[in-house]
Amino acid sequence: MLSQVMAITGTDMGNVQLPDPHTRGLRLERHAGLSEEFVDYFALVDGPGTACAAAETEVALRTVHDMHTDPVFSEGARRAVLEAGSRACHSIPLVGTDGRCVGMVSAHLAAPTAELTAAQVRALTAIGGQAGRWLGRHQETVVRDALEYLHALATRHRRGHPHR
Repeated sequence: MLSQVMAITGTDMGNVQLPDPHTRGLRLERHAGLSEEFVDYFALVDGPGTACAAAETEVALRTVHDMHTDPVFSEGARRAVLEAGSRACHSIPLVGTDGRCVGMVSAHLAAPTAELTAAQVRALTAIGGQAGRWLGRHQETVVRDALEYLHALATRHRRGHPHR
């Protein structure tokens, strides 16, 4: 998914974030071409002040054309992004079947950018929907399987078979 998004936007920098269950923020899970300082600064995004936070709130693709001038960034986030060599970005929410944001993928560009083409928007939105639906189903399946397993263990234990 990350490599597809970077190919569509013509960059070699990007990252994937997934919800952190403890903070309700976005935790950086994978990246390409970004500095260690960027990774450390954005390890957990749990409030406003970034393009990914805005895209998560809006559940819509968010483009920052020029990091120097876009008001979405807090000063600390702006400094961290610029120091990593990113001057523009596209943040694409991963949208689950219920319409909620279940993750984020962002492409970072080394120079200010113009608007995406209609074809790029369609492709990025499709990727966000496909990945979001997959993540949602995966999370539902994992939780359901874990609960069924725990229920089976508890049932066995009540029947006097704790070690089966």
